[in-house]
Order: sequence, then structure tokens, then C-alpha cells
Amino acid sequence: MPPIRIESIPTSHQLFPRSSHPDLHPSAVHHGWNLGRQLLLHAHRSSQANEASATGPARMRAIDQLRSLGNIDEAAGPLAIALYLAAVEQAVPTERTDSLAALAADAVADLGAWGVTAPTPSDLEIIARALRALSPCMPD
Repeated sequence: MPPIRIESIPTSHQLFPRSSHPDLHPSAVHHGWNLGRQLLLHAHRSSQANEASATGPARMRAIDQLRSLGNIDEAAGPLAIALYLAAVEQAVPTERTDSLAALAADAVADLGAWGVTAPTPSDLEIIARALRALSPCMPD
């Protein structure tokens, strides 16, 4: 399977279909996932990005921080894992990348069908930085 790209990160409806995850529709997980996905699309400067999702200082700061990570599309796998940790696991941002490795396993289990693979040690730093960018934008 080819690696995931930013524009192919699934929506929450694709990842968590209503038929198998009725508890997530609507929920903070559902809304957080779709908002975080939009922030990643904005950071990538994708035509798929919805302009309304880029309003507000916290969201603009998150987009800038995500862009500072470098080539967004090449980091799509780690960024998808960070999105999962922020929206689904509601993980607290941390400087300790070793603590993210165990959490990333759940993300890979759910996102593997889209080309997300287990993160490398250098990916964990990207995940940590992206988690710090996305977390303030997640719904309570």
C-alpha cells in the first residue's frame, strides 16, 4: 500500500462509520477529527481545505506550527497519528516522545488501511510537535 498523503486522510465518517461507531456521531471525537483534518489540509495549502475552518488565532497558530514541520505531505503518516492522538485519544501534549509510541499503536491499527505505518523514532518528534499544535484546537 502506498503511504498516506494529507489529502487522503479520511474524514471521521470514513474512519468511524456511523454503523459501527454510533457513539461518535456527533461527538467531540467526530468534530475534533474533522477540524484537525481541515487544519492539516490548510497547512498543506490544499484546495480541499474549507476556509471557515481556518478562522481564529488558535487555528491560525496551529496551521503555522504545522507548516513549520517541513514537507507536510511527506510527514502525512506521523501527522495522521498526531491527529488521532489529539482527536480520538485526547492525549495531552508531551515532550516525552517515548510515551507516544504506545498510543501510536492504536492509531496505526485504525489508520493502517489508509497507508499509515508504525512511526520511526524521528516520526515521534513530528507527532509530538503536531500534537502540541493540534490539541489547543480540539473541542472539549
